[in-house]
Amino acid sequence: MGKLLFSRLMILTCLLLSLIVKGQEDSYYVFHVTGEPMLNDSLVLAKGMFVAKDNFLTLGENDELLLSDQNGALYEIKKKVTLPYGRIAHYKKKEVQENGVVKYLKFVWKKLWEKRSNDNVGVVFRASNSTIPLYPLDSVSVFGKELNFSWKPTQDGGRHYFYLQQAGSEQMLKLATNGTYLELPIGGDLLENGKEYQWAISSDDNQEAAYLEFLSFDLMNQEDFETRMKEYKPLIAEFEALGVSEEIIKESLCRDLNFCFD
Repeated sequence: MGKLLFSRLMILTCLLLSLIVKGQEDSYYVFHVTGEPMLNDSLVLAKGMFVAKDNFLTLGENDELLLSDQNGALYEIKKKVTLPYGRIAHYKKKEVQENGVVKYLKFVWKKLWEKRSNDNVGVVFRASNSTIPLYPLDSVSVFGKELNFSWKPTQDGGRHYFYLQQAGSEQMLKLATNGTYLELPIGGDLLENGKEYQWAISSDDNQEAAYLEFLSFDLMNQEDFETRMKEYKPLIAEFEALGVSEEIIKESLCRDLNFCFD
């Protein structure tokens, strides 16, 4: 009886694993969004989201979507359409994809799927009226003349409090603002190339630093930037050959590889 129960459990486990793998193979992830295309007419699509077998897409007049599958193939939808999942395959880009792009897209697909799985296991609760940091993302490297910090405000708007601290320093800058972004020059008194920093945003003037949600970033100097650019130059050239715009390439390198530049 015990052996029979064990064998049935093993069969059930194998079936569940096969369904999970099948779900992975049947999913597209959103590589880039223009406008506000919808998922199942209920959710605005954003970069990094997945489109599964039971989903359908709705694109308006000015909406565009770039999707990728587990095998690193790109799918481009650039017209007003309501599209069932089964017809997405008809929108595969006709240009030949080189090996570098395919490897990159497969890497991003796997990373996002693993993140999705981890998020489903460990749910993080965020207050509905909390301020959400948007840029710079956590653990990115940045190069440019200025840095534009941005965030999604609370539901009731109002004043926000911006915090900035250099790694290893006990001093912390705190600024009050009524906006949703703050632009600081790089190379001035507050931000120096070659240094690491952390930042946070809060709607609570009395928030203790220990309870702030900090995001870290480092500022590349010219030499570091040129080294990274040389590393990714072949990948950038392959994306350009596919007709992918400079804006989308920069967004992807920043979001997916933590390499951000103007």
